[in-house]
Amino acid sequence: MEQEEIILSEREIDYMYHAVGLDHNRPKRGVYRLPRNYYDAGGNDVLVWNNLVAKGLARYVEGVYMVSETGLKLIEKLILAKIKI
Repeated sequence: MEQEEIILSEREIDYMYHAVGLDHNRPKRGVYRLPRNYYDAGGNDVLVWNNLVAKGLARYVEGVYMVSETGLKLIEKLILAKIKI
């Protein structure tokens, strides 16, 4: 089965990184320990996150957006490190 290509903007990637704390922390020895997984969006941020939800890379849970399992796997490929929850 062929995988569908996902096109992301730099802003979408930045929001996903911020949600999981990659804007302040970096992987160590090929592993990234997830300090959090949420983004409390408002204003225009909601449009970006709704696009990520539509692409299957995020989900909306109890008033906040979270990077989905598929999104976490994509981040692993982008940062070349394993994510540990």
